[in-house]
Amino acid sequence: VASLEDHIQSLEASDLPDSRTIRSDLARLEMQNAELARVTEPLDANQLRDRFRELALTHRIRVDRIERRTRTSASRESRSSAPVAREAAAFSMSLRGAYSDMAEFIQAVHAEPGINRITGIRISSPSAEEKGHVSAIVETSHLRLHMPVAAQPAQKKGRKS
Repeated sequence: VASLEDHIQSLEASDLPDSRTIRSDLARLEMQNAELARVTEPLDANQLRDRFRELALTHRIRVDRIERRTRTSASRESRSSAPVAREAAAFSMSLRGAYSDMAEFIQAVHAEPGINRITGIRISSPSAEEKGHVSAIVETSHLRLHMPVAAQPAQKKGRKS
């Protein structure tokens, strides 16, 4: 009994975190886990295409076409256990609208949640019949994190004696 009391006293005297600290740390880890799950989930190209159309409507941009591009980057296997960003989808959009609306649309695409990159923008001068408007080709790349499996060390076969 005396050793148990000594053990309890030593635990009380140690700098163990209180329950409030543990709950706070647990909540922080759960938020990080949810964010990691969000950026590693498979990308739905149709939802992304629909989102582009919604943004274009919001910013008064006419969409002439949205095409999915083939992958531009080769996937390389990683021996690291760190997450690796890989291209999950890429699009090319042909658009028309006022220059200021086009700039706002491009910013909105860039600011969308996830790992999005504008990889190319080509803006052409307005045509005579559409004074004040521009035509643009906007190319995007959308990345997702992949969690590679850490390389397992080769197991040596044991010898029987």
